[in-house]
Amino acid sequence: MVSRFKIDYINRLIDASLTEGDDTIELKGKFIGDEGVEGLVQSSKLNTIEDLDLSNNNITWRGAVQLFGCEKFGKLKRLYITDNNIGNKGAFALATASFLNGLSVLDLQFNNIEASGGMAIANCEHFIKLQVLNFQENQVGDETLITIAKNPSFGNIRKLNFYRTGITVNAIKVLAKSKVL
Repeated sequence: MVSRFKIDYINRLIDASLTEGDDTIELKGKFIGDEGVEGLVQSSKLNTIEDLDLSNNNITWRGAVQLFGCEKFGKLKRLYITDNNIGNKGAFALATASFLNGLSVLDLQFNNIEASGGMAIANCEHFIKLQVLNFQENQVGDETLITIAKNPSFGNIRKLNFYRTGITVNAIKVLAKSKVL
């Protein structure tokens, strides 16, 4: 259970971020961790948020489950969760999040996501508005890229980053021939 002190701290961070933009919460590099995410999802100010940057915050799969299980992100369009450690369990939780239909940007680089987590995301049918997907430095491999290339839900992708993800020429050839992307 998150402490009252941590909830107050997170609320101060949210308030400070919202003064700069009414629809953006920028918590990049605040190292809030899983307990901070638990405090974040208790906030009453999430319903209007379009941009959420939780990059470099020591978030593990435990925090990811809390974040992606939150029903308050109905207007979320851009999610940056780079340089954390959500892993495969976090990726599985992401694939079931209620806000995916509205996302246009999803940045997951450096999160220790492997093939099974990548496949959970690649098989998801709710990324219909997604235009930017960044898997950089996650060892998701060929199968993830091939599945995305064949999944019509990813039909709006304009930028796809699979740098250092363990893909081979075979997956790139499938992507090049994709009728979806």
